[in-house]
Amino acid sequence: MKFMERKFVRDTVALQTTSLVQSFSYLLTSILTARFLGPHELGRWVAGREIYTLIFLLLSLGLSTAAISLYSTAMGKGDRAEARDVLASLLKIGGVVVLAVIALGYGLGPWAGEQFFGDRGVGLFVRIICFASVGEIMRAVAMAALNGTRQMKRYALFDMTANVLRVGFVATALILGTGAEPVAFAFVAHALATSVLAFLAYQGARREGGEMAPPHLGEVVAAIPAAPIRAFLGRGSLLALNKLFDALGNRIGIILIPALGVAMASETRWEDNAAYSIATVLTLVMAGLVGAIARAVLPTLGLKSGESEVHIENMGPLIRRVTLIAGGLSFLAILATIPVMWGIVHWGYGAEYGEAFTYYLWIVLGQLSMGFMVAVDAFYIYSGRLRQYVFINMVLITVALAVIVTAGTVFGPMGIAVGTGISANLRFVHLVYIWRYFKRVNLSTLKGPGSSKAGVDP
Repeated sequence: MKFMERKFVRDTVALQTTSLVQSFSYLLTSILTARFLGPHELGRWVAGREIYTLIFLLLSLGLSTAAISLYSTAMGKGDRAEARDVLASLLKIGGVVVLAVIALGYGLGPWAGEQFFGDRGVGLFVRIICFASVGEIMRAVAMAALNGTRQMKRYALFDMTANVLRVGFVATALILGTGAEPVAFAFVAHALATSVLAFLAYQGARREGGEMAPPHLGEVVAAIPAAPIRAFLGRGSLLALNKLFDALGNRIGIILIPALGVAMASETRWEDNAAYSIATVLTLVMAGLVGAIARAVLPTLGLKSGESEVHIENMGPLIRRVTLIAGGLSFLAILATIPVMWGIVHWGYGAEYGEAFTYYLWIVLGQLSMGFMVAVDAFYIYSGRLRQYVFINMVLITVALAVIVTAGTVFGPMGIAVGTGISANLRFVHLVYIWRYFKRVNLSTLKGPGSSKAGVDP
């Protein structure tokens, strides 16, 4: 298993580099957008973008994660027909999801902008960027094929290229256009260009050959009509709910600030929203410092679970090590980069966005728990406890939203930031659940031979 451990480290290094490039590209495009648009227009743009993001998360994000886990398990068993069917199912469901996203975004976007924000123009941004969902289908297929078999170097090259392109598209739109509408069109153009890159990355993996080469796309397309989707949808829908819960807790403030601002007749709601959105970007940059570990954990455990002799009970030591390492790294990174984030806000974005740093200090408290969460998805998937995962998250997000909305109503945008940061740490409940699970496994090992492999270091 030493090879697997070394491979895990190499994958994590490759993905860490990708995460850093991604974080830097997000930061750079955010700074450019803030500088060119100004606080008022930036606040309007991010509100429209978040409406689309939540629609997309609700309908699709869990499917990609489910595809990675299903595909990696199939390839771990050496069942290429099953692996082909996973990708075919992803295409089948993905097509339906894209149509649903476009229908909701195009049809309800302007209405949502007017109803929630008193600004129909915000909804028009949604009407434009909903077509970006078309570019996500091929990206999801490439992610499943490359991440699912831990071809991380190829995936890293694809992802870094896509992130560099994002900066180019946004910068061009800002230089040549006026206002946020050109940025919305750049958002769509980037998604379509990323789809082309994903196709090229997939084909490159096929040309390389080997036992981990993905199936021919023609075979995948031909399998679409008969591709089974019941199990896929079961896992995908549960994962989608969990991703939606995370997104609601982390990003709901960008929608709440202008919505509550309308109710309270706030004249600075868009400016407040701009500053808050910058704080969330800084938090994403921080999350990117440890995000690669989480992306390496899922396919690693998937390939292991595809081997009949390896069970989730054997993975306790690995999960514990990854959890402690990632959590410790995130904690140290948060402390070490506080002065850096202050400098980015004041010298990068400008003095008019100074409030963003205060928002960031509160929101980033949630990262104290996020760093320890890197193996949580993988544990619930491969232990067959996704329903428990959803139930726990339903309780947590209900409490978190109650805290955030109440704090926002009483204290305004700063209350939303405080509530978001504090309530995010409720996620430690998952670690308690996982600890109790492995404790029960170890106890059963001591009492009898029923779980003889429990506690073995993989």
